[in-house]
Amino acid sequence: LDGFETTGGERSQIGTLAVFPFAGQKAVMVVAMNNVNSDRTGQSSCGQPVPSRLVGTERFLKLEEESKAPKIGPDGPFFKADSPELAKWIETGGNVGLNLGDLVALDIDSHEFQQLADNKLPETFSVRSGIGGEHRYFRSEWSGRRQFSQNGDDMGSVRSGNWYLVIPPSIHPETGEQYQVLRDNPITPVP
Repeated sequence: LDGFETTGGERSQIGTLAVFPFAGQKAVMVVAMNNVNSDRTGQSSCGQPVPSRLVGTERFLKLEEESKAPKIGPDGPFFKADSPELAKWIETGGNVGLNLGDLVALDIDSHEFQQLADNKLPETFSVRSGIGGEHRYFRSEWSGRRQFSQNGDDMGSVRSGNWYLVIPPSIHPETGEQYQVLRDNPITPVP
């Protein structure tokens, strides 16, 4: 991570990167979404309104209309993947987020972070964000948030614990692009 700075930070837009010990060295993790066939009817190829790899987490949040902000707050209420209320919310155009809990998400916002993640971390479930970045999901006991920058430019961040990410089939409020699953791999554990 030479040349990269890490900082904590306030909750803001999705896009996080973190440093974790991995194979005896520090490694950066990025969060990304996968390509589940989904539309705004609230159904995906897994029969749920959210990506199947995220179903066991059961900590989904409704997000404000045309926003990435939680509708109620990051502490809840949470919905299960098969919640009729959550499905109706998505069907009517509402965005959805995932409270990370025991997942660690790497939010990649730069080519440099993507290369670092590609070279240092195993493949895992990932999502293409609505701005063209990537979210990669891992299982880890680490909790918190770290923001990374280089020469004053945002590179990405790493989030876990009570932080959340926007997930498919949400639509990015600024670009109008849908979050999509990139790699439908199992979520990989890291130390």
